[in-house]
Amino acid sequence: MIKHVTIGLMMLASAFTAFGQKTDSDKDILVIEHNDKWLSATDYRTNIARAEAGDPVAQRIVARCYMTGIGVATDFHEGWKWMARAAGSGDLEAQYQLGLMYRDGKGVKRSAREAAYWFRRAARNGHPESLLELGKAFENGSGVLADRKMAAQNYWRAGENGNAEGAYRYAVMLRSGNGVEQDMQAALKYFTRAVSLGYTSAQSDVDALVAQGIRLPAKPAVRRTAASQGKTKKVSSSKTTKKDSRHKAANKKSRNSKKTTHKKKR
Repeated sequence: MIKHVTIGLMMLASAFTAFGQKTDSDKDILVIEHNDKWLSATDYRTNIARAEAGDPVAQRIVARCYMTGIGVATDFHEGWKWMARAAGSGDLEAQYQLGLMYRDGKGVKRSAREAAYWFRRAARNGHPESLLELGKAFENGSGVLADRKMAAQNYWRAGENGNAEGAYRYAVMLRSGNGVEQDMQAALKYFTRAVSLGYTSAQSDVDALVAQGIRLPAKPAVRRTAASQGKTKKVSSSKTTKKDSRHKAANKKSRNSKKTTHKKKR
Protein backbone atom coordinates (compact mmCIF):
# COMPACT_ATOMS: atom_id res chain seq x y z
CA MET A 1 0.00 0.00 0.00
CA ILE A 2 2.79 2.43 0.94
CA LYS A 3 4.64 1.54 -2.25
CA HIS A 4 1.62 2.38 -4.44
CA VAL A 5 1.05 5.68 -2.62
CA THR A 6 4.71 6.62 -3.08
CA ILE A 7 4.63 5.88 -6.81
CA GLY A 8 1.42 7.87 -7.17
CA LEU A 9 2.90 10.89 -5.39
CA MET A 10 6.02 10.71 -7.58
CA MET A 11 3.86 10.70 -10.71
CA LEU A 12 1.85 13.70 -9.53
CA ALA A 13 4.97 15.61 -8.53
CA SER A 14 6.53 14.99 -11.94
CA ALA A 15 3.36 16.07 -13.74
CA PHE A 16 2.95 19.30 -11.76
CA THR A 17 6.64 20.12 -12.12
CA ALA A 18 6.37 19.69 -15.90
CA PHE A 19 3.88 22.51 -16.37
CA GLY A 20 4.29 24.34 -13.07
CA GLN A 21 7.82 25.57 -13.63
CA LYS A 22 7.33 26.07 -17.38
CA THR A 23 10.98 25.76 -18.31
CA ASP A 24 11.67 25.08 -21.98
CA SER A 25 13.47 21.86 -22.78
CA ASP A 26 16.27 21.70 -25.31
CA LYS A 27 15.42 18.04 -25.81
CA ASP A 28 11.97 18.54 -27.32
CA ILE A 29 11.38 15.84 -29.90
CA LEU A 30 8.90 15.48 -32.72
CA VAL A 31 6.97 12.27 -33.30
CA ILE A 32 4.71 12.86 -36.30
CA GLU A 33 2.21 10.02 -35.74
CA HIS A 34 -0.52 11.29 -33.44
CA ASN A 35 -3.77 9.51 -34.26
CA ASP A 36 -4.99 6.46 -32.39
CA LYS A 37 -5.51 4.08 -35.32
CA TRP A 38 -2.17 2.44 -34.61
CA LEU A 39 -2.97 1.73 -30.93
CA SER A 40 -3.61 -1.91 -30.06
CA ALA A 41 -4.81 -3.73 -26.97
CA THR A 42 -1.24 -4.76 -26.16
CA ASP A 43 0.27 -1.26 -26.29
CA TYR A 44 -0.51 -0.44 -22.67
CA ARG A 45 1.11 -3.64 -21.42
CA THR A 46 4.19 -3.28 -23.62
CA ASN A 47 4.76 0.42 -22.85
CA ILE A 48 3.88 0.86 -19.17
CA ALA A 49 7.30 -0.32 -17.92
CA ARG A 50 9.17 2.04 -20.27
CA ALA A 51 6.78 4.85 -19.36
CA GLU A 52 7.48 4.38 -15.65
CA ALA A 53 11.21 4.40 -16.48
CA GLY A 54 10.83 7.86 -18.04
CA ASP A 55 10.49 7.23 -21.79
CA PRO A 56 8.37 10.19 -23.05
CA VAL A 57 7.06 8.40 -26.16
CA ALA A 58 5.95 5.43 -24.05
CA GLN A 59 4.36 7.86 -21.59
CA ARG A 60 2.37 9.44 -24.41
CA ILE A 61 1.24 6.04 -25.66
CA VAL A 62 0.12 5.02 -22.17
CA ALA A 63 -1.72 8.35 -21.86
CA ARG A 64 -3.57 7.73 -25.12
CA CYS A 65 -4.45 4.21 -23.97
CA TYR A 66 -6.10 5.69 -20.88
CA MET A 67 -7.84 8.36 -22.96
CA THR A 68 -9.25 5.89 -25.48
CA GLY A 69 -9.76 2.86 -23.25
CA ILE A 70 -7.59 0.70 -25.51
CA GLY A 71 -5.88 -2.03 -23.48
CA VAL A 72 -6.90 -0.45 -20.17
CA ALA A 73 -10.02 1.04 -18.55
CA THR A 74 -10.77 4.59 -19.72
CA ASP A 75 -9.51 7.17 -17.24
CA PHE A 76 -9.11 10.74 -18.56
CA HIS A 77 -7.45 12.01 -15.40
CA GLU A 78 -4.86 9.22 -15.47
CA GLY A 79 -4.34 9.97 -19.15
CA TRP A 80 -3.73 13.64 -18.29
CA LYS A 81 -1.09 12.71 -15.70
CA TRP A 82 0.87 10.57 -18.16
CA MET A 83 0.50 13.13 -20.95
CA ALA A 84 1.81 15.85 -18.64
CA ARG A 85 4.89 13.76 -17.86
CA ALA A 86 5.57 13.15 -21.57
CA ALA A 87 5.04 16.82 -22.42
CA GLY A 88 7.34 17.94 -19.61
CA SER A 89 10.01 15.58 -20.98
CA GLY A 90 9.90 17.34 -24.35
CA ASP A 91 7.67 15.17 -26.56
CA LEU A 92 6.13 17.65 -29.04
CA GLU A 93 3.12 15.50 -29.80
CA ALA A 94 2.41 15.14 -26.08
CA GLN A 95 2.65 18.91 -25.69
CA TYR A 96 0.05 19.31 -28.43
CA GLN A 97 -2.21 16.63 -26.94
CA LEU A 98 -1.89 18.20 -23.47
CA GLY A 99 -2.90 21.54 -24.97
CA LEU A 100 -6.03 19.91 -26.39
CA MET A 101 -6.84 18.40 -22.99
CA TYR A 102 -6.65 21.82 -21.33
CA ARG A 103 -8.60 23.42 -24.17
CA ASP A 104 -11.42 20.85 -23.95
CA GLY A 105 -11.26 20.16 -20.21
CA LYS A 106 -10.58 16.43 -20.63
CA GLY A 107 -9.02 14.84 -17.55
CA VAL A 108 -8.22 18.27 -16.14
CA LYS A 109 -9.96 21.59 -15.50
CA ARG A 110 -10.40 23.63 -18.67
CA SER A 111 -7.77 26.36 -19.00
CA ALA A 112 -7.29 28.43 -22.17
CA ARG A 113 -4.05 29.85 -20.76
CA GLU A 114 -2.50 26.41 -20.12
CA ALA A 115 -3.69 25.23 -23.54
CA ALA A 116 -2.04 28.22 -25.24
CA TYR A 117 1.17 27.63 -23.28
CA TRP A 118 1.52 24.05 -24.45
CA PHE A 119 0.52 24.89 -28.03
CA ARG A 120 3.17 27.60 -28.02
CA ARG A 121 5.77 25.21 -26.60
CA ALA A 122 5.23 22.69 -29.41
CA ALA A 123 4.73 25.36 -32.10
CA ARG A 124 8.13 26.83 -31.27
CA ASN A 125 9.64 23.64 -32.65
CA GLY A 126 7.49 23.55 -35.80
CA HIS A 127 4.66 21.19 -34.77
CA PRO A 128 2.04 21.86 -37.52
CA GLU A 129 -1.17 21.24 -35.53
CA SER A 130 0.12 23.29 -32.60
CA LEU A 131 0.89 26.17 -34.96
CA LEU A 132 -2.71 26.00 -36.18
CA GLU A 133 -4.15 25.96 -32.65
CA LEU A 134 -1.87 28.79 -31.54
CA GLY A 135 -3.03 30.80 -34.55
CA LYS A 136 -6.64 30.26 -33.48
CA ALA A 137 -5.78 31.30 -29.92
CA PHE A 138 -4.27 34.59 -31.15
CA GLU A 139 -7.16 35.21 -33.55
CA ASN A 140 -9.79 34.68 -30.85
CA GLY A 141 -7.84 35.97 -27.83
CA SER A 142 -8.12 32.58 -26.13
CA GLY A 143 -5.55 32.28 -23.34
CA VAL A 144 -3.44 35.03 -24.97
CA LEU A 145 -4.00 38.65 -25.98
CA ALA A 146 -5.79 38.82 -29.33
CA ASP A 147 -3.27 39.57 -32.09
CA ARG A 148 -4.30 39.13 -35.73
CA LYS A 149 -0.73 39.54 -36.98
CA MET A 150 0.47 36.73 -34.73
CA ALA A 151 -2.50 34.65 -35.84
CA ALA A 152 -1.56 35.16 -39.50
CA GLN A 153 2.08 34.35 -38.79
CA ASN A 154 1.20 31.07 -37.09
CA TYR A 155 -1.30 30.10 -39.80
CA TRP A 156 1.40 30.77 -42.40
CA ARG A 157 3.92 28.60 -40.53
CA ALA A 158 1.32 25.85 -40.15
CA GLY A 159 0.61 25.93 -43.89
CA GLU A 160 4.30 25.89 -44.74
CA ASN A 161 4.71 22.85 -42.47
CA GLY A 162 1.99 20.93 -44.32
CA ASN A 163 -1.16 21.77 -42.34
CA ALA A 164 -4.07 22.23 -44.77
CA GLU A 165 -6.32 24.23 -42.47
CA GLY A 166 -3.44 26.54 -41.59
CA ALA A 167 -2.87 27.28 -45.28
CA TYR A 168 -6.61 27.90 -45.72
CA ARG A 169 -6.91 30.27 -42.76
CA TYR A 170 -3.85 32.21 -43.90
CA ALA A 171 -5.38 32.54 -47.38
CA VAL A 172 -8.61 33.90 -45.85
CA MET A 173 -6.63 36.58 -43.99
CA LEU A 174 -4.70 37.48 -47.16
CA ARG A 175 -7.93 37.84 -49.11
CA SER A 176 -9.53 40.13 -46.53
CA GLY A 177 -6.39 41.98 -45.45
CA ASN A 178 -7.16 41.04 -41.87
CA GLY A 179 -3.97 40.89 -39.80
CA VAL A 180 -1.84 40.96 -42.93
CA GLU A 181 -1.55 43.14 -46.03
CA GLN A 182 -4.19 42.23 -48.59
CA ASP A 183 -2.72 40.19 -51.45
CA MET A 184 -5.11 38.39 -53.78
CA GLN A 185 -2.39 36.52 -55.67
CA ALA A 186 -0.92 35.22 -52.42
CA ALA A 187 -4.44 34.31 -51.26
CA LEU A 188 -4.93 32.25 -54.43
CA LYS A 189 -1.56 30.60 -53.84
CA TYR A 190 -2.48 29.47 -50.31
CA PHE A 191 -6.04 28.45 -51.20
CA THR A 192 -4.46 26.29 -53.91
CA ARG A 193 -1.97 24.93 -51.42
CA ALA A 194 -4.78 24.10 -48.99
CA VAL A 195 -6.54 22.10 -51.72
CA SER A 196 -3.34 20.23 -52.55
CA LEU A 197 -2.97 19.34 -48.87
CA GLY A 198 -6.48 17.88 -48.72
CA TYR A 199 -8.66 20.85 -47.74
CA THR A 200 -10.98 20.27 -50.69
CA SER A 201 -13.60 22.85 -49.66
CA ALA A 202 -11.04 25.55 -50.52
CA GLN A 203 -11.54 24.74 -54.22
CA SER A 204 -14.58 27.04 -54.30
CA ASP A 205 -12.37 29.88 -53.04
CA VAL A 206 -9.83 29.12 -55.77
CA ASP A 207 -12.59 29.16 -58.42
CA ALA A 208 -14.00 32.44 -57.10
CA LEU A 209 -10.63 34.23 -57.29
CA VAL A 210 -9.92 32.83 -60.77
CA ALA A 211 -13.35 34.07 -61.88
CA GLN A 212 -12.30 37.54 -60.71
CA GLY A 213 -9.29 37.36 -63.00
CA ILE A 214 -6.74 36.57 -60.31
CA ARG A 215 -3.93 34.37 -61.58
CA LEU A 216 -0.81 32.94 -60.05
CA PRO A 217 2.40 34.53 -61.36
CA ALA A 218 3.74 32.68 -64.40
CA LYS A 219 6.89 30.74 -63.76
CA PRO A 220 9.82 32.42 -65.52
CA ALA A 221 10.98 30.56 -68.63
CA VAL A 222 14.45 29.10 -68.46
CA ARG A 223 16.58 31.23 -70.76
CA ARG A 224 20.21 30.89 -71.70
CA THR A 225 22.03 34.07 -70.82
CA ALA A 226 24.29 35.89 -73.25
CA ALA A 227 27.25 34.96 -71.08
CA SER A 228 26.39 31.25 -71.19
CA GLN A 229 25.81 31.46 -74.95
CA GLY A 230 29.18 33.20 -75.40
CA LYS A 231 30.80 30.53 -73.28
CA THR A 232 29.22 27.83 -75.44
CA LYS A 233 30.46 29.53 -78.61
CA LYS A 234 33.89 29.91 -77.09
CA VAL A 235 34.03 26.24 -76.18
CA SER A 236 32.78 25.24 -79.64
CA SER A 237 35.33 27.53 -81.26
CA SER A 238 38.07 26.09 -79.09
CA LYS A 239 37.04 22.56 -80.04
CA THR A 240 37.00 23.51 -83.75
CA THR A 241 40.45 25.10 -83.47
CA LYS A 242 41.87 21.99 -81.82
CA LYS A 243 40.24 19.80 -84.47
CA ASP A 244 41.69 21.94 -87.29
CA SER A 245 45.13 21.77 -85.69
CA ARG A 246 44.97 17.99 -85.58
CA HIS A 247 43.96 17.86 -89.26
CA LYS A 248 46.83 20.21 -90.25
CA ALA A 249 49.33 18.12 -88.30
CA ALA A 250 48.06 14.93 -89.94
CA ASN A 251 48.23 16.46 -93.43
CA LYS A 252 51.78 17.74 -92.84
CA LYS A 253 52.87 14.29 -91.63
CA SER A 254 51.29 12.72 -94.72
CA ARG A 255 53.09 15.14 -97.08
CA ASN A 256 56.45 14.49 -95.37
CA SER A 257 55.89 10.76 -95.67
CA LYS A 258 55.21 11.06 -99.41
CA LYS A 259 58.39 13.12 -99.95
CA THR A 260 60.50 10.51 -98.17
CA THR A 261 59.04 7.70 -100.27
CA HIS A 262 59.67 9.68 -103.48
CA LYS A 263 63.35 10.22 -102.58
CA LYS A 264 63.88 6.50 -101.91
CA LYS A 265 62.51 5.58 -105.32
CA ARG A 266 64.98 7.92 -107.02
